[in-house]
Amino acid sequence: MYLLQHKHLRFLTVPTFATALLSILVSFSTISCQTTRFITTLDSKMKETSGLIYLRGALITHNDSGNKAYLYVIDTATGKVRHKVKIKGVDNVDWEDICHDGQFIYIGDTGNNRGTRRDLTIYKVSIADLFDHLDGKISAQVIHYDYREQRDFSSRNHKHNFDAEALIAYRDSLILFTKNWANHKTYIYALPKMPGEYHLSRIDSLDVGGLITGGVYDANQNRILLSGYLSSEPFLVELGDLEHLKFSNATYHKFKLFVSSSTQTEGIALYRKDKYFLSGESDNMGHPASLYEVTLPKTTSTVSSKIREVKLFPNPANTRLQVQFGEGPLTLTVYDLWGRQMIKTGASSIRIDSLPPGVYYLHVLDTRQMRDAVVTFRKE
Repeated sequence: MYLLQHKHLRFLTVPTFATALLSILVSFSTISCQTTRFITTLDSKMKETSGLIYLRGALITHNDSGNKAYLYVIDTATGKVRHKVKIKGVDNVDWEDICHDGQFIYIGDTGNNRGTRRDLTIYKVSIADLFDHLDGKISAQVIHYDYREQRDFSSRNHKHNFDAEALIAYRDSLILFTKNWANHKTYIYALPKMPGEYHLSRIDSLDVGGLITGGVYDANQNRILLSGYLSSEPFLVELGDLEHLKFSNATYHKFKLFVSSSTQTEGIALYRKDKYFLSGESDNMGHPASLYEVTLPKTTSTVSSKIREVKLFPNPANTRLQVQFGEGPLTLTVYDLWGRQMIKTGASSIRIDSLPPGVYYLHVLDTRQMRDAVVTFRKE
C-alpha cells in the first residue's frame, strides 16, 4: 500500500507491511548474459531522446529539457521521424520519461537537476487522440505533484535526492523512481492516474548502485525493467515476482550493458516477450543518439502465481461494491480524497449508498495472507 498525500490526504501502511518496505533491501547480484544489439542512430531531431514507448506497432519518443513539447513516432529500422504530435498549451521544462496503460499515455515532466522545481507535472493524453492526430495537435490532462519530504528548494545542482527520470504505469498507479544525485539510491513514489495536485511520500527504496534514467512495466512477465548508469557505464535492473507496491521484496538481477555509442541510456520500451527497445541520447564526445534492442535471458523471466489483482464490480457503482482479492477474509476501508476514513467493514462487499458522488480510494486487506492493495472507484 502506498503512502500518499492529496493536500491533506495520507494513507498509512499496515505496520507489518511498512516494516518490510522500509527495512528490506534487495540483494545485489550482477549478471551480464543479456544480448544488446545496435539498431540505428536516431534522427537529429531526437538527439536528447529521454523516454520510449512501443504502442500499436509504433515506437514513440520525446526529447529532454528545453525542447519542444512534441511526441515523435520513429521508424525502428532507420531512426527517422515518421510523425510528430504537439501537446497543446504545455512546455517541455524537463521531460524525462513516458509510459502508457490501455487508454492513456503519461509524460513525466519530472526532471529536477537543481532541486528547485515547484511545478513537477505528469501530462495525460489519450492514446486514441494521439493516433487520430498524427502530425497534428492534441490536448493533455494535468497531474501536479511535489515531494512531501522536500523542504529545501535552494539550487543544489546534482547534489540532492529529488530528481526523477523513470515513470511507469503500474496497475492502478503511476510510479516514479528517483535519480538520487546525493546518495545514488533510488526512492520510489506512487500517485493516482487522475488529474489533481498531490503531495507524495516515499513508499520504498532500492540500492541499485547507480542512477536510474528510465523504466517500463511488463505486465505479462510481472516485472519492471529499469535503465541506468554509473561512471559512464550503463546497466539494466530487473525486478521480478512483484507484489503490490513492495518493490524492495522483488527478485533482483542487474545487467551490464555493452553499447557502441552513447553511455547514458535513457528510454526503454517493451515490444516483444523478453525483448526491449533502448535509446541513448547524444553526448559531448560526438556519439549520436542511438537505438538498441535488448534481449533478456529466458531464465530470468518470472511470472508470479502469488499476485492477484483487485477486482471491483460494478465500477462506477451506486449502492454496493463487490470485491475480489486473494483467498482469505477481507477488510475494506474507504477514504475520500482528503484522507478521511468514510467506511470500514470486514466483508467481500461494501455498501456505498451513503457516500456523496465522486472518486474514492479503497484499501483492501487480505487478512489471511496479509496482502493489501489500494484501488480507486467512482460513486455515481
